[in-house]
Amino acid sequence: MESIDIKNIELQAASATLPESGTATAELETTTVEAENIAEPESETATAADKETQTETDRINFCKELVLKSGVRPVELKFERVYDCFSSAVLGFIGKVYVAGGTLGIISSDEYLPVIETAEQGENVLIKTLSAFIAEENFYRPDLYRTEFFSFPCSSDVIGSKTLSKKLADLIAIEPRLRDKICLVFGGKVLLTDTAALTEFFEDIRSVGVKIAIKDFGDKYMPVTVIGEALPDYLFLKEEATKKAEDKKSFTPVGAIIKYAASLGVNTVAVGATSDLCIRELSLSECFGVSVTADYTGLRSGGGETTLEEIASEKENED
Repeated sequence: MESIDIKNIELQAASATLPESGTATAELETTTVEAENIAEPESETATAADKETQTETDRINFCKELVLKSGVRPVELKFERVYDCFSSAVLGFIGKVYVAGGTLGIISSDEYLPVIETAEQGENVLIKTLSAFIAEENFYRPDLYRTEFFSFPCSSDVIGSKTLSKKLADLIAIEPRLRDKICLVFGGKVLLTDTAALTEFFEDIRSVGVKIAIKDFGDKYMPVTVIGEALPDYLFLKEEATKKAEDKKSFTPVGAIIKYAASLGVNTVAVGATSDLCIRELSLSECFGVSVTADYTGLRSGGGETTLEEIASEKENED
């Protein structure tokens, strides 16, 4: 069985184009992906809705081609809902990428092993994953793409990349509704790197309409002062720190940092709340949003990981 080393796959999404008519093409390392021709409506009386439906179908098919022709793809994308602290409204989704065998090493291109862990992604796998996300039909539900963000884990190896922002820009050109919706999540230890270089990289990524989040907020090693220089869009409070909100005394230092971040315009998302009492205390500290655990019981619809398909199905049942 032929194997493919994901790390050596160069997905050149930067060259991807989707013209209004003709053939959409995207260069992979040695492969040219040709999307289906976008057909002009035969009737002059075709409605704007018909044209929009055709364009949306072409976008989906185009991105599916990007993913399939790259040779490998993530097994599954799952998401945790992020709720408003003051209501049950969904503000965004924290994405997790499950890959075959639990690694980003060598896997077969036509057979997948059981999923065993989530992965932070390098540049090429990240672009491929985002292409898969755009190709997901359930993404096109208005109640999903109107949320604040969809986050995806990202390896610190991409810090300083001179090509990532261009690749991201071309993906957003394929699906403009992704602008200011995609959020790259980095581990807290990136704040220990060169601050000037980190700030420059973040600004470059933001310039194309992509947000930045730092996870592990609340860890003792995370330098709080650097937050004021790097200025990510979001801080993801680690679950252990979130649980401290159940005890007002132990939560006071964490709450003070959340308020400090808010004063800088940086929103905090608390990960893994277990109760509405915990969420109430977070809201008093100016926390932006919260995800809840699988065993949470309260006003929000539920916690844990889910797929876009499951979310869409739940929404249809509510309607």
